[in-house]
Amino acid sequence: MPMKKSTLRLILILVIFLCFSQSYGQEKLLDPGELYDSSMKLYDQGRCEEALEGFSKIVQSAPAGSFIAYSQYMIGLCYLKMENMKRRLNN
Repeated sequence: MPMKKSTLRLILILVIFLCFSQSYGQEKLLDPGELYDSSMKLYDQGRCEEALEGFSKIVQSAPAGSFIAYSQYMIGLCYLKMENMKRRLNN
């Protein structure tokens, strides 16, 4: 009987350790739709570099076909808008 208790404790400790080790250091991932919406708000506010990060995360981590094409398009628009801002500042 004592061996069963120690084995059970060991298994419980391993399960707890595995649960914490998998979630440790991982940031909470947003739903691709939520991330797209928040990135669009940033883009509309002229915060293109921040929006670019959000759209890039979608392209890298979203399931195939889910917001990827829209995000790739918006990445292009972010670069275009940032280039236009640079031109205005230089003139």
